Amino acid sequence: MLNHATNHIQTRYVQAENNMRIREIINKKTGEKIISFGGEDFENVIPDQHYYDACFVQRMMLQVPEEAKGKKKPTEKGKRILFATAKDCREFINDFRKIEIPQQLLDLLKA
Repeated sequence: MLNHATNHIQTRYVQAENNMRIREIINKKTGEKIISFGGEDFENVIPDQHYYDACFVQRMMLQVPEEAKGKKKPTEKGKRILFATAKDCREFINDFRKIEIPQQLLDLLKA
């Protein structure tokens, strides 16, 4: 974890297991927190798994951040959120798979 602070803003970077970069920007005066999610450049990965992992980590961090980070013991609410999130992310990937890519684009990418 990397921390960076200015007068009243603190930025903290957290590296998730799937190479997703999570950045928390905290206003120390108000306690407000902004969480941003980003990924490193990637290649040679299975796209479905990569986007499923990104979907899952992002949603869990937004809904139950302390449980997702392992700082709090899992709760029944967290368990329900985990199962709902897994289902939603699977549906996202299934919709992703339905996108038809024109053959001309595929040919261009192979060139």
